[in-house]
Formats: sequence, C-alpha cells, structure tokens
Amino acid sequence: MIRDLDPPETLRGQLQRGLGRGYLHVQRHGLDHGADHEVLLHCILHDPRWDRQVEERASYYAGLALLLDLDVGPVGAAIETDAREGSELLAADVLMEMAVRGHARAKSALRNALHSDGWAHALRALVNAEWSHGTRLLMRDDLSLVAASRSDEVRSLMSDAPSSWREWVSTEPRLQALLDAHTTQNETVWRAPAPTPDTSMSAAELLRIAEPRNAQRVANVLSRRSDARSIEAMMDAARAEGEAARRVACRALTAQAHPGLLGHVVSSLSMEPAALTAAHRAELVRYLAALPEGLTLPLARDWLNARGSVAMAAEHIFARHAQPEDRERVEAALGQALIEDDVYRACSMVEALGGIGDSRSAGVLTDTFVGIPYAYGRHFVLNALRTCEPRVAETLANEALWDCQGEVRTQGAHWALQDDETRARLAVLERDPFEREDFRRAASERMAGP
Repeated sequence: MIRDLDPPETLRGQLQRGLGRGYLHVQRHGLDHGADHEVLLHCILHDPRWDRQVEERASYYAGLALLLDLDVGPVGAAIETDAREGSELLAADVLMEMAVRGHARAKSALRNALHSDGWAHALRALVNAEWSHGTRLLMRDDLSLVAASRSDEVRSLMSDAPSSWREWVSTEPRLQALLDAHTTQNETVWRAPAPTPDTSMSAAELLRIAEPRNAQRVANVLSRRSDARSIEAMMDAARAEGEAARRVACRALTAQAHPGLLGHVVSSLSMEPAALTAAHRAELVRYLAALPEGLTLPLARDWLNARGSVAMAAEHIFARHAQPEDRERVEAALGQALIEDDVYRACSMVEALGGIGDSRSAGVLTDTFVGIPYAYGRHFVLNALRTCEPRVAETLANEALWDCQGEVRTQGAHWALQDDETRARLAVLERDPFEREDFRRAASERMAGP
C-alpha cells in the first residue's frame, strides 16, 4: 500500500511517519494556530500508515492534539461521514485516546458520532477504551442507542471486551438478544482431540496423524529424528500434496537445517507454479534461510535483483547470513527498496547490514531511520545501528523516546544518552498509565540504573 508522504525533512513528513523528532519539535516550539494546525489534522484525517495492524499512531497524535489544544470538530466530522476509506478509523482512535486522558470535547465528539452514519467506528473506539485502558466512555444512553440498532456490526464488536458486554447487558437488557446471537454464532462445535504424537511412533506414523491442531508438536518430535528412514519419510512428505504432513515435514527439516530438500525448494521457488500458495512459499523460504550459508548465499546473490519468490528468499537469506563482501549490494538493494516503497524488503536489508556490522553503513541506516514510511521498521534500524555504529544508535535513541511505535520507544529507554530532557521523559512515561507495560518497565529500569 503506497502512501503519498511528505519528505521527512518537513514537519508534516515527520508527523506522518510518527517520528520522535516531529513530536519533539511540537513540544519544544509548538505550532501557530490556523494553517499550522492543519499539519496535524492532515495526518489524522489522511491515515499515513503502511500497515494499520502493527503501526501505531493514535496515541502519538492524541498526545500532540492535547499539547496543541486541537479543535476536535473536524476529527469528529471525519467519523460521522463514514467514508469507508480507512482514515475514519484512525480519527475515532485518536478521539478515544484523547478522551481516556480526560479530554471532554473528544469524548463528546465520539459519543455524538454514534448518531451518525459512522456510528460503528465510534462504537468500536468506545468499546476499545474499556478493553485497552479500563476506562468506561460508554454511557447508558449510548447503550440504548446501540441496542436499538440491532446490527450485525454490533455483534461483531462483542468479541472485544466480552466481559464488558456481559456487564452492559445488566444496564441495557435489550443488548441481551444481541449477546445471545453472538454467543450462538461463536459456539465451538465439539471435536475429538487431535491425536497426540508419541516418541514411540515411526516417522511415517507421525506424519499420518499430522493436522493443524497438533502440527507443531508432531514437528517437534520429528525434528529429533535423524535416521535414514525418518529422513526419507519426511522428504517424501515435504514433496507431496498433503498439506498437513507437508507442512510438518518441512518444519522438522527446517529445524534440522537438513539440506536434502534444497533442489526441490529451489525448483519450486524458481518455477512458481500456480499451486504454490503464500503459506507454502513462506515454508520454503524459511527452510532456505535455515540452511548453512555456504549452500544458500550463492543463490541469494544471484536472486537478489530478481522478482517473485526467489527475491523473497534472497532477502531472508541475506538477513540471516550476509557477509562483509555483500555490504555494497545490500545497501544498493535497500536504497532501491525504499524508492519502490517495498518496506518489507527494506527491513530485510537493514537486518542484513546489522549482521555485517560495518560502520560505513551508518549513514545509509540513519537515512532509513528517518525516511522509511513504515514506523515498525525503525526498530530494525536501531538494532542494526547498535552493531554498526553504537554512538549513532544512541543519538537516534534519544528521539526514539518520543516515537509513535512502542518497540522503538522501548529501545530509546534502553539506549538513549541521558540528559535533562531524556530523564524528564523517562520519568513522565514511567508513570503514564496509558503507556505500554514493557516500555514503563524499561523506563523504570533505566531510571534506576547508572
């Protein structure tokens, strides 16, 4: 998903990416009222995230909105239109994060949206406030409105905060019918337990009982089998059509880093048959990445600038096994990946540079930290810089304390150079009840340490 982001040298580009330096700029200098407030509003109303499942922005933007006393009217209006372009989800989450922090107008805007076409987005955010933060924002009038809607979308939300929904039934009995329907729909049909793998079973017997529910347990037993007959059975299963047995056999051979499947895997990835599913391809790529570098690095060097499955395999191999002589080709691949907005490939190349650990990569990695449009990718960059140039990593770790992404903030807590500003930030976030627990713990440990 390509997002049209402003350059990272601009404030809007920094806020779009969720960079700590953007937050720090606002905290230190503020924004003028009027046109400059549009910078933050633009980010909230035009969701800049590459991957909404893992990238965080709501609490970051909410904190900025509170600093600036941002007018929440346009944010509430974005939810009410129900444009279904995705940004209304971020708008609702930003209002929720503001509301749980005590912002009355944000809470009112979110509750008012329950009366609009975007009511489902508002309801999801209000439910999430209790589920994520233990803060009740839904009022009895809101529950009556929800009960009256009788919608499939309401039932779909009941998987979130199930204990809260059961409690709300006592406040608004009309919710009982919706909760009953949800419970009936999600009742698990009884099934006999999956067969239990036993170490006395032969490899062939283990493969015959393999199914999704016991796949990992079967693979664990098989991964300890190295006799010729067991290996042959696993090789046959890994090349066969049966999905469960194939997956288990491939996992076991991957755990052993057994080279016997190499030819089959190279052929499968190179030919890309129509039957090669994404899940199967991922299995084969993991297998190659687990093999000794002497077998796979020559392949990766040939495949790095190719397309399709072999290029994906090359990325994973380099991320695990790149050597000093690969530095220039990896840096070039990283630069091209960023130009093409191929953020997952970029992250693999960053990991490869971290494995090489050459200080000459520090400049490329710093540019990547600032420019990558994928906030989750910044924690890979900091890890790589810790091996390539620790002093640069420590400098970036200072601004990481204000980053939108929890993983990056945690790295900042561990590695930032302590000065008055960073110590004050650690002290604030150590006590922040809305901060992630792992970050609060990291901040506390750093405050207690040298």
